[in-house]
Amino acid sequence: MRPRDASNPRTRWFRTREEEVEGAKMMLRWRPVAMAVTLAMVGGVMLSGSALAQSSGTSSPTANKIVLRVGVPGDMISPNPLLATNGNDYETLFNAYDLLFNFNPDDLSPSPGLATGCDPSADYKTWTCAIRSGVTWSDGQPLTAEDIAFTYKFIETTDENEVFTSYIPYHPTFSAPNATTLIWKSPKPTFAPTIPPWVPILPEHIWKQFEGDGKAARGFANVPAVGSGPFVLTSWNKGQGWTMEANKSYWGGAPAIDEIQYIVYDSQEAMVQALKSGQVDFADNLNPTLFNTLQGQPNIGTVKGTASTFTNLAFNFGGQGPDATNNPVLKDLKIRQAIAMGIDKQSIVDKVWQGDAEVGSVITLPSRPQWFYTPTDVQSQAYDPAAANTLLDQAGYSKKDAGGIRLDKTGQPINLNVITLPEETGSVDTGKLIAAQLQQIGIGVKLQSMSDKQIENNNWYTGDFDAYIWGWGGDPDPNFILSIFITSQCLGWSDGCYSNPTYDKMFEHQSTLLDHAARVAYIQKMQQFIYDQIPEIVLNYPNYLQAYRSDRFTGWKPEPTNGGTYLFGWGNQYQGLTPLAAAEGGSSSGIPAALWIVLGVVAIAVIAFFVLSRRRRAEEEA
Repeated sequence: MRPRDASNPRTRWFRTREEEVEGAKMMLRWRPVAMAVTLAMVGGVMLSGSALAQSSGTSSPTANKIVLRVGVPGDMISPNPLLATNGNDYETLFNAYDLLFNFNPDDLSPSPGLATGCDPSADYKTWTCAIRSGVTWSDGQPLTAEDIAFTYKFIETTDENEVFTSYIPYHPTFSAPNATTLIWKSPKPTFAPTIPPWVPILPEHIWKQFEGDGKAARGFANVPAVGSGPFVLTSWNKGQGWTMEANKSYWGGAPAIDEIQYIVYDSQEAMVQALKSGQVDFADNLNPTLFNTLQGQPNIGTVKGTASTFTNLAFNFGGQGPDATNNPVLKDLKIRQAIAMGIDKQSIVDKVWQGDAEVGSVITLPSRPQWFYTPTDVQSQAYDPAAANTLLDQAGYSKKDAGGIRLDKTGQPINLNVITLPEETGSVDTGKLIAAQLQQIGIGVKLQSMSDKQIENNNWYTGDFDAYIWGWGGDPDPNFILSIFITSQCLGWSDGCYSNPTYDKMFEHQSTLLDHAARVAYIQKMQQFIYDQIPEIVLNYPNYLQAYRSDRFTGWKPEPTNGGTYLFGWGNQYQGLTPLAAAEGGSSSGIPAALWIVLGVVAIAVIAFFVLSRRRRAEEEA
């Protein structure tokens, strides 16, 4: 998972109210009452928060319309599949598009999606997939095997940033002899069709115009989006939220929910208050402090999912282009080893995550035990600042400047520009701890805070950073997370353009291993290699914390079943949600709770009007 951007959705509403008051012409005698009304209205707006602003800026639910409102601590980056980066993007894609295969909610193994099954040839070079019949796109056009073949060809010819290419290795060919049959032919044996490939199937009649033109394809807004999933993206108000409406012709059955409103909050505190007051039905990706305050609250349920991501300190090795500013000292493995030993991961878990995380080591997750691996020399990177100082002295970095910062071999102080992201839970606080800890081994850290859009559009593409504190959430199969370290992923999924020919060969080899046990063993070798080479430091595996209104909807289910989350998981978790009877007058229809707050403060203002009027009349009579 990548971080989420946040902006202030309240600014526009507050400014509008001020402009209306400032533009009004009032008689002098009514100014005290006007001021009371104005203060009451402004207070009501401040209480209502960003959810009211969102209600004003998006489609208003009509009577009997069932609306689920989901609070998120950041915006999408893009609903265009070729630009999708963070968890919000992928949640939207999960709802809007189908995959070849879905994920079994019990263990995240492949389960039927658009394909009901795929059979390999004896040599595993040709796969024949049976495709569902009767599926339609949200605009009514039929979806056939030709759309699937087109999508994979489109990725081959148009996905210049290699967002999805690791899912279709060896440059296979695709054909559709009829509407319900897909033929996948690979020059080498492959199991790629059953990983399964996390590639949203796109409508050929919409995307054909961009085939072979990556720039034009990435420039396509894709709002509203034509898809085949259970919901349709209908609008996106950048910085405030986006709306998805139910696809009533969805092949898996029409959702009970008519509309999902994702509401962006500029602070988690505001999102939690909105949940308590009933302005939203669900709050995603909470920090531990706020999550703990919701325990035992009336009509509030909490969900503590096992780690589906890891937090990392990723290094920049350069190679993005002429404007890259990476500190060359980071190419020295001894420096990276010392940094690893200089970071107290347990203190980060205790102080930043309040114990709601595990200390990190490798790039797979403890929640996926079949792939998780414990390094053979895990103590080699254990917190030991004394050993880190000794290592740096022996490696030729014993000289320091007047401030105690070590000098590199050209005589320059070793100061690292480390980016933190406020939208990524824990990133900023983790950065502060790491900066203080590395000071103890003579490495300076300059922290720079920026939004995910800033880093995506500027620093990451140009290589203008030394490291950043971000996070990853791979697929159930480790193929994707392993792929981010190959050379070809520079300016693709790679954090900092790490390149190692030995690892590149290892990645290619693992994709040829058809025996599961042999592949598991080899991937353990790959994890050990990454652990030893330290292109990044896996800091921790944080629990995924969510909360919801227990009096609004029923049918919440975790995915995966054991330790999963209620939303932002691995499947269509909205499909089974139905409103409780008590919800019909709250979140799902009628007047929003936020508006009741405003009506209440207006009533107070009216009372103030009569009190002031009577006082004035009494003074005049006296």
